[in-house]
Amino acid sequence: VPTGEVGTGQGFFAFANASVTGVQFENAHRVGANSQFFSPTTLQKHVLWMNAENAQGEFSQIAVAFTNRSKAGDDATDSDKISGNALSLYALENGHHYAIDGLPLLSGIEERIVPLGVAVSTVGTHTLSLHQTENWPAHYRVQLIDEQEGKAINLLNQSTYTFDAQVTGELHGRFYLRIGS
Repeated sequence: VPTGEVGTGQGFFAFANASVTGVQFENAHRVGANSQFFSPTTLQKHVLWMNAENAQGEFSQIAVAFTNRSKAGDDATDSDKISGNALSLYALENGHHYAIDGLPLLSGIEERIVPLGVAVSTVGTHTLSLHQTENWPAHYRVQLIDEQEGKAINLLNQSTYTFDAQVTGELHGRFYLRIGS
């Protein structure tokens, strides 16, 4: 925030370590006449939401968003995945776990690989699914790749994929999204 002030109607995140028990705001923190408002004038976006769930009722969701305001790597359009759930789905980029992975718009001819991580606390059957898309170009395909099983699933035609987790913990290097035209 350039001036250190957050405008009315704007939000923010605060990261804290385990010893922080709360954040307190007081009326003295308010300032008047703050005209800053952070909003893009034109936002182009193509978003897909992925779910992970299992028979125990555990659930996790992520969004992968291609926008004209996103950059490759960590930027303001990414949101860290807060772990601690028994089942956790996340996009992996440069060692970060993202609940929202903001990526640059595709040029129309390129392909993007989005590594996925899944943390499971129980062995057995789990499901990955394409929950929905928003403003998704008709010529973009979305494939879920399961490296372990050697499968590529077109999620726009078959929105769910069931897999068996033989071990608990983080499953990295197994699942990818292949997105492109």
